[in-house]
Amino acid sequence: MTQEPAVEQGAPELRTSMVDQLLAHGSLTSARLAAAMREVPRHLFTPGANLTAAYAVDEVVRYRTDEHGVCLSSVSAPWIQAEMIEAAGIEDGMRVLEVGSGGYNAALLSRLVGPAGRVVSVDIDPEAIERAAAGLAAAGIGGVELVLADAEHGVPAFAPYDRVIVTVAAWEVAPAWVAQLAEGGRIVLPLVMRGQQRIIAFERDGADLVSRKMIYGGFVPMQGAGARKAFALGLDDAATLHFDEGGPVDAGLLRTVLDNDPVTAGSGVSVARQEPYDSLQLYLAAVLPSTASLVFASPGAGRDLPDPQAGFPVFAYGGGTIAYMTVRQHGEGDAARFELVACGLGPDAANAAAKLRDLVRAWDRELRAERLQPQVTIAFAAQSVVPGSRRHLLAKTRSTLVLCYPEPSAPAGGAHESAPSIRSAS
Repeated sequence: MTQEPAVEQGAPELRTSMVDQLLAHGSLTSARLAAAMREVPRHLFTPGANLTAAYAVDEVVRYRTDEHGVCLSSVSAPWIQAEMIEAAGIEDGMRVLEVGSGGYNAALLSRLVGPAGRVVSVDIDPEAIERAAAGLAAAGIGGVELVLADAEHGVPAFAPYDRVIVTVAAWEVAPAWVAQLAEGGRIVLPLVMRGQQRIIAFERDGADLVSRKMIYGGFVPMQGAGARKAFALGLDDAATLHFDEGGPVDAGLLRTVLDNDPVTAGSGVSVARQEPYDSLQLYLAAVLPSTASLVFASPGAGRDLPDPQAGFPVFAYGGGTIAYMTVRQHGEGDAARFELVACGLGPDAANAAAKLRDLVRAWDRELRAERLQPQVTIAFAAQSVVPGSRRHLLAKTRSTLVLCYPEPSAPAGGAHESAPSIRSAS
């Protein structure tokens, strides 16, 4: 263990507190990873951040942003690093490829794979590689290969890998990562699905990848050849629709959609103040034929319209009509409930709002109680994949995502326990 300078003597206590909190919250479950996190001095990998920020369980340490303020380089919060490593199932002697460097994750992985294993950390950003190298050297941790390269192509020189852990948001799984994955290997990555980001652990199933675990969380966007630029449709000076699956066919009609009076449809479905409903966000993204996100330049810039609920997709209905989710508060204080309300804009606003409202009711009826998530399959031979009543297809450039929802009577977590066939009608 590296001797810490006197100015940082409070770090061990903060590190102990961080690990204890992660154990209490359930983000940490394995004794080996807990021991590694107690040992590795995280603050050596977060230069410029104070000790409290370095060891806060939900703190992201940001280093670089683009001209729009979007973060491009950061050290992720400890809870999400712990949960991703747990989902990967790292064992002694494994070979691990980390896509997106920074040093701390690689240091933990190095402790877990031991002297017989190997950790390769690749990043397109020279600053991230330099920061990782400095942190590893300061912590006295070896056994990590740092590679400055575009991770879209993986790192074939050290392949195959038992695990691939991606710490940047990917619109699509790069074929190189799959090609360099050993038989029985696992890929864990934040995957973008119609604007929704979920961290998913995938395992091979023949030519496909099948999800085994899903975590709600987000990462900075991929750079380089694997980057995906969303199509931005400016509605006026104050609002923009962002489509990550390509532009709409009725872009001209949509430019004036905010000039319409809103039509709302209350669902009768409500949530408590701190109640999670991320499963609804992903469900809507899966079942709606075309989705986007609506971003206002500043609060109140959306004219006299109900505010879009953050994190929810916008339904691009066609013919210049959209529908989005908002909420209506009932009651005050801790007893307050928030009704989920669909808001339609455009020539067919009432119909679009009603369709969105009905989907909210279907989620409440069939998926909400056990927070059921879909099993996600990445099909690379997509020509034989067929949709079904509970099987929804999201086309990517080189693959197809298949989101398969369990029957309402399925046990909690059942969506990730076995791989249903995606090549036969439901």
